[in-house]
Amino acid sequence: MTINDLINVAAEAYYETYLLRACWDFKDQCVAAGTHGDTLATFIVRELSETFDTEATTDKQLQTARKVMQNAANDVLGVVAAMENYNPDENDNPEEHAHE
Repeated sequence: MTINDLINVAAEAYYETYLLRACWDFKDQCVAAGTHGDTLATFIVRELSETFDTEATTDKQLQTARKVMQNAANDVLGVVAAMENYNPDENDNPEEHAHE
């Protein structure tokens, strides 16, 4: 499996395939220069490319990619849970309002 193959697997699953592909330079096999308006797509491409091992088998590549994406998903879910559980009455920080 090449890094381009792995990016294509991710792009096919991404809700806007073209945005994820726009974040990757398939010719030079690196994160594409510039901004593409989708920081999540850029994040995915960066994570996959930074953990890609040219010496690893396809199974190992996919295992590593799944782990990296699952760790990121868990982090995002943790943020969502914190926002769902936030109670401003219990968590009000007086210093937050010091400059009002």
